[in-house]
Amino acid sequence: MEGSGKMHTGWLLTGGKWYFLNSDGSAYTGWLTRGSNWYYMNADGSMRTGWVYRNGSWYFINADGSRKTGWLKTDGKWYYMDGRGVMKTGWLYSGGRWYFLERGGAMRTGWLWDGAWYFMENSGAMHTGWLLDNGKWYYLNGDGSMKTGWHKSGGIWYYLNRDGSLRTE
Repeated sequence: MEGSGKMHTGWLLTGGKWYFLNSDGSAYTGWLTRGSNWYYMNADGSMRTGWVYRNGSWYFINADGSRKTGWLKTDGKWYYMDGRGVMKTGWLYSGGRWYFLERGGAMRTGWLWDGAWYFMENSGAMHTGWLLDNGKWYYLNGDGSMKTGWHKSGGIWYYLNRDGSLRTE
């Protein structure tokens, strides 16, 4: 009840927490849609922020209570949340580049085995073409997979060892 004696409905900030009160004055729980935003209200009715796991999917709730979409950096790691706010895993094509998101959702960098070897740059983007890594040259095909055996580049034949490194002897 507000000071006027009227029951409060809608958004309410009390004790440093946000609540959404239904038309009967009860606190809303679960997913709440307001306009184009989705919010998650805890069992006690308070608005949740941070990571939420519901119905087999992970979501990230921004400080304003809305679901995060797109790229997210938290705790030094990058994640991708789709248009519904669901954390993605596996291969992702975004902005004209391929990325790999591990089972926990974090973006992968460095060498990756996924049926073939791939190299994910520091930006997370999949590398193609020649790569110098730890003093050794490698060639990554147009699909990002590491090449082994004979490879012709610029009219010159090269041999790539079983580990993908360029034979230099």
